Amino acid sequence: MAELYDGPIVDAHHHFWDPQANYHPWLAEDAKIPFRYGDYSAIKRRYLPADYFGDVGAHRVVETVYVETEWDPRDPLGETRFVHHLAERHGAPHAVVAQAWLDAPDAAEVLAAQAGFARVRSVRHKPGGPQRPQQVGELRSLMSDERWRRGYAVLARH
Repeated sequence: MAELYDGPIVDAHHHFWDPQANYHPWLAEDAKIPFRYGDYSAIKRRYLPADYFGDVGAHRVVETVYVETEWDPRDPLGETRFVHHLAERHGAPHAVVAQAWLDAPDAAEVLAAQAGFARVRSVRHKPGGPQRPQQVGELRSLMSDERWRRGYAVLARH
């Protein structure tokens, strides 16, 4: 059997959350959102740096990248503040992919504010799409929406 890798690891995509303290619509106790991976009720609980580092065990994770978790869409900066607070207390994450709704009226302001956080390296707005492959091209998607395209164009400033 081959030996396991024991060198340094950069975890390029992980999440932290505390659904009791911060609103995540999809993690709400009564949320029953169809999820591509099936029943996700087991993750509707706090998951913070101590949990993460307990899970990675003896693996030598040297840096991590936090990716936004669909926090309350009315407060994309709240998630970034939360994660920066965790980083100050626990030393991780080292980089952040923050939430930004590019089709929102305040997209330019949110992008500017997100760019001001020390650990933010990029933003994510998960584009929606048709439910069935047969609908591709028939329905409007975010990438064909003028509001989204305006927000996307603002990214070049940052």
